[in-house]
Amino acid sequence: FDNSIEQIIVRCVEIKATVVALDERDTGWRRSLNLGHTIGHAIEKCSQLSITHGHAVAIGLVMISRACKNRDILSEADFNQILLAVKNCGLPTSCDYIPEQLAKAALGDKKRKGKLLTLVLPTKVGECKLQDIQIDEFVQWISSGIN
Repeated sequence: FDNSIEQIIVRCVEIKATVVALDERDTGWRRSLNLGHTIGHAIEKCSQLSITHGHAVAIGLVMISRACKNRDILSEADFNQILLAVKNCGLPTSCDYIPEQLAKAALGDKKRKGKLLTLVLPTKVGECKLQDIQIDEFVQWISSGIN
C-alpha cells in the first residue's frame, strides 16, 4: 500500500463498503460515516452549494473536532493530528458563517429526530461516538468549534 491519493481513495471506498454492508439500514455503526457532515451540510446550505460537499465536510470535521477538544472529549494531540491531515490534503478548515446561521441550516439535517440531533464526535484519531443533543444546544457546539 502506498500513500498516493488514488490508493487512499481506494482504501476509503473499501472501508465504507464494508461498513455499509454491515449496517444497510443506517441504524448503527454506519452512522459514524457522518463525521463532519452535520456541520458540513449546514455550510453547504448556507453557501448555496458554492462550497463543495467535500470542502464543507472537511470544515465540519475540523469544527466538530475542535468542539470535542474544547469539551475534553478529544485530546489536543489528536485534534492537531486531524487538523494537520485536513490541511495536508489542501482542504479548508474554517468558514465565515456564524454559529446561529449554521444551526438554523442544520435543522433540516436527516440525523435530526424531533428536538434531538445526533452528532458524531471524534474521541481519538480513528474512533468516534454518537451523541444525541437537544437542537438548541447545537449553537453552543458550533461556537466551541470555531477558532
